Order: sequence, then structure tokens, then C-alpha cells
Amino acid sequence: MCVTSFLTMGSTIGLIFGITNIVGNFGTVFVDQSYWQSAVAAKPRSAVLGFLIGGMVWFAVPFCMATTNGLAGRALTMWKDGNVLTGPTYITENDSSVGLTPARVLTKVLGSGGAFILLLQLFMAITSTGSAEIIAVSSILTYDVYYEYINPELKSRREKLRRIFYNVIQDFTSVTKKVDLFAYPSREQEVRASLSTVQVPVGSVQAVIDALIPKKFFEEQPSDNEVRNLGMEVALAAKDQNILVPDLYSAVNKAVCSNNIEGPILLRVSKFFTGLFAIFMGFLAVFLLTLGLSLGHVYMSMGCLVGSAVGPAAVTILMERANGMAVALGCLGGLDLALLGWVSRAHDEFGELTYETLMADWPWVTGNLCAIIGGGLIAVLGSLAKPDMDFKWAMLNERIALVDDVEPPKDSNLETDEKLEKQVKIAIIASVALTVILLILWPIPMHLGAGVFSEGGFTVWVALEIIWALLGGITIVLLPAIELVRTFTGKDKVDASTVQPVPVKISCS
Repeated sequence: MCVTSFLTMGSTIGLIFGITNIVGNFGTVFVDQSYWQSAVAAKPRSAVLGFLIGGMVWFAVPFCMATTNGLAGRALTMWKDGNVLTGPTYITENDSSVGLTPARVLTKVLGSGGAFILLLQLFMAITSTGSAEIIAVSSILTYDVYYEYINPELKSRREKLRRIFYNVIQDFTSVTKKVDLFAYPSREQEVRASLSTVQVPVGSVQAVIDALIPKKFFEEQPSDNEVRNLGMEVALAAKDQNILVPDLYSAVNKAVCSNNIEGPILLRVSKFFTGLFAIFMGFLAVFLLTLGLSLGHVYMSMGCLVGSAVGPAAVTILMERANGMAVALGCLGGLDLALLGWVSRAHDEFGELTYETLMADWPWVTGNLCAIIGGGLIAVLGSLAKPDMDFKWAMLNERIALVDDVEPPKDSNLETDEKLEKQVKIAIIASVALTVILLILWPIPMHLGAGVFSEGGFTVWVALEIIWALLGGITIVLLPAIELVRTFTGKDKVDASTVQPVPVKISCS
């Protein structure tokens, strides 16, 4: 009875996680359709707390599944009563490698209902994770491949308008030496970065627009609704009767987007790559299964094959002077070191290279460590030896590809520098504390001194797992529900009903 309740709790929590993922994704998509009158205000704390809470909740999932399904499966293989549904042959090593342990356990303990719960849980977990991976790859292929190399002329109109604006806006700032971006296009990011924190008086907005008109920034007469939205954008982004140059550019840029074909084309290309990568993922799964590679072996080999990108990725985020070439070499060099360590350890330990020796534990450990440490060291040492002195953090936002150069709506009162700096400190402290606790203070003493659990020690372990899983399940259900309620009731929306648009006039005749 206790085992049944325990397994039911573990599976139910996993089910809740999957349902919440789908509801959360749906809510996000639904909310994003609104405009300024109902636009969700950006919250810098949401990203930090989301990653921290999400990481802690996710950690409870494998913890819970291993303690429930894993240990119950082990118990079933040791239960020798002559029944074919128990004993050593019920869950073989091959069954476990291909991921059938939860299926066998839940089918045995909970019957057909347990099998249905597991199937539904896996379906929601895979569709949620697979959706994120497919969209990420589709975005990379769309913006970094198609947009940059296959159809680069698609963004030529946007680049021309942007250079017109930044040529004109320099006359309304304290720039000592104006740069003609049409004569020196390579200096565009430098100019944009230098103006990223510069403000323009709201009273000068009309003068800026008047200066843009003869430069053909407005290719055709904007509609009355577009002009009004421009004034609303300026009013909402302004602070103390001043508006940042990037916010002003975003506002005027939206008034010339209605006749642009960039967005529809990129959307169609993104959908194409989404379908293409989904088909490729299905083919790869069938191919690996046909080769006889088990789920466990594929999962463990991933560390050797992709772990070399972990260190370089961290370097790009933490080092302003990170060298792009060193980061790329870190990924490739780390992969080479991982393969070398993986194969060498297998040969040294077993004296031969076969599928079984390569899939042993210590060769995997060696390959993973070579990948993570080697890739990180190459990226760090290369960046220190030859740092990139041209890049500034202020350029990062300017390099992010946006359709029509239009940023999502935000409330400047919620995204202040002070609040962002506070969230940075919270993220650093929490990351360091969790790393020390989860990777050092918790596992190392257990590995060195705990040994085999006593009955009391195992009871504490199970109690900790139950508490963690329950708190994670409650959190993952309540927080998205609270966010959705606040969103739909207007608590987290930019209230534009009381905002008076800045009066602007655009006449292209």
C-alpha cells in the first residue's frame, strides 16, 4: 500500500509538471497577442527567479523518479516468488537501458492506470521539451543561416532605415563628431552602442521626425493609427520628459513596418525549418534505435559529444573580452579532447575498443571531464591571451536580431538599471550558493562517509525526496496560476488607459 501511494505521488507530480508546462506555454502565447493597452510589463526579476525556481523544481523530477520507480524496480527484480512479473528477469539490464523501468514498475504496481499515467506524462514532457528545442534550432537556422547568408538582402531595407535614423539623431545629441553611417557602415554598432544610454527631450521628438521625413525614412504616409501608436510608444517609454535613443528608434520604426515583407517571410521560413528539424529528430531517433544504441548510452555519450560547449558558452556570458575564435576553438578542441579521453580510457581499462568497453562508466566519466574542462580552458586561455578589445556589453542588445527591429513592449519603470543590478546580485549569490551546496556540501560527505544507508538514513532520504517533490509540485502549479490570474486581471499589464500620447505629426506629402 505504501509503495503504491509513493509511486502514485511520484507519477502524479510528474504529470502535474507536464500539464503546467503546456498551460504555461499556452498562456504565454495567448498573452503575447495583445498590444500596448494590454501589454504585459517586462519584469527583470521574472527571469532570475524563473531560472532559480525552475532549476530547483526540475532537480526534484529525476530525484523523485529515481527514488520511486528506480528503487521499486530494483525491489521487483529481487522478489523471487515464482511469478513471471517479478524476479531478476522482470527488468533486465537491456530493459533498463532502453528506459522501460518506469513502465514495468507502474504497470506492475498500478496496473493499466499506471501505464496510462506514464504515457501521458512522457507525452507532455517530450512535447514540451521537444517544442523548445525545435523552436530554438528553427530560430538559429532562420536568423543565423537564412537571414545572414541565404537571403541577406531581406534586411537591407531595415538597415537603410536604421542608418538614416542614427545619422539624423546625432544632430539632436551631444555627439562631438558625427559619423556618416552610409560612408562608414562598419561603425554602426559603435555609434549605436555610444547612443544606447543617451536621452532626447520629448519636446524634440517632432523635430526628429521632421528631419527624418526628407531623408525618406517614411517611405509612405503612415496611417493615423500608426501615428497615434508612435505617440503612445514615446509617452510610455519616456521618463522625466526624456526618452532614450533606442526607445525612440523603436517607436518611429514601428510606424514604417506595415508595408514591410520581412516579418511574413521570416515567419514562413521559421515554420519550414520547424517542420524540417522535427522530421530530422524523428529520423535520428529511429536511426539510433535501429543501430541498437540504448537510451542510457545515448544520454551518457551526449556529455562527451556536446559537453565541450559548456565552458565556451559560459565564457561568452561572463567575459566581455571573450575572443570569438577562442570560444569556437574551445568547442572543437574540447570535443577532440573528449573523444581522445573517452577512447584512451576504454583502451587502457579493457585493452580493446568495442561497443561494450566504450559504453562503460569510467570511459564516459573521462570523456565528460575532458570535454567540460578542456573546452573551458581553451576558451578562457585563448581569450586571456588575445582578448577582444572592440566588443562592449552595450553592443549585445544591438546585435540581437529582431524582426523589423521592433522590440516587445516594456515598462521603463520596471526595467531600471538599479533593479537589473539587484537581480544580477541575487543571481550570482544564489548560483554560487546552490553550486556549493548541491555539488560539494551535499554529495562529497555522503560519498566519503555515508556508505550504505541505514534504515534511519534511508528514511531521511525518502522524506527529503517527498518534501522536495511536493514543494516542487505545489510551486510549479501555484506560481503559473498566480501569474496568469495577475495577467488576465490586469495586475501585470502596462496601463495605457490614463497615458496621453505625445502629439506627433507626420506629413510625407
